[in-house]
Amino acid sequence: MATTYEKIATNTLSSAAADFTFSSISGAYTDLVLVANLGGSSGGQRAYWRVNGSSAGDYSKIYLLGDGSGTGTSEAVGETQSYIFDGIAITTDLSGTLIQHYQNYSNTNMFKQVLSRCNHPTSGTMMVAGQWRQNTAITSIT
Repeated sequence: MATTYEKIATNTLSSAAADFTFSSISGAYTDLVLVANLGGSSGGQRAYWRVNGSSAGDYSKIYLLGDGSGTGTSEAVGETQSYIFDGIAITTDLSGTLIQHYQNYSNTNMFKQVLSRCNHPTSGTMMVAGQWRQNTAITSIT
């Protein structure tokens, strides 16, 4: 793994959006790290990731959630997308932080593994281990 990161794309939304897509992702690297500051309109929201526009039921995930007063866990297979977060009270202050690590994203002979961590300083942390069960290189993330 490289000891430094190279920024290959950035975007700042000028207004709220239901989704956003990074497209034309170069296949020149091994791993891809997505970092975002998140905001929402109320607590208990869910956010998802999807790659290459695929909604074919080929996502799996397991997550762990902690909010200071309790914990939660869940797993699923055959999903049409995978969680970034579920139920964390991400508010409009953009203080929710997301870090996703897409391992071997450009490799065309293995399924894609994604590790996500999303946290908000007053409402909790969620970690997700996800998989996209396709051998295709990732060229876009929504």
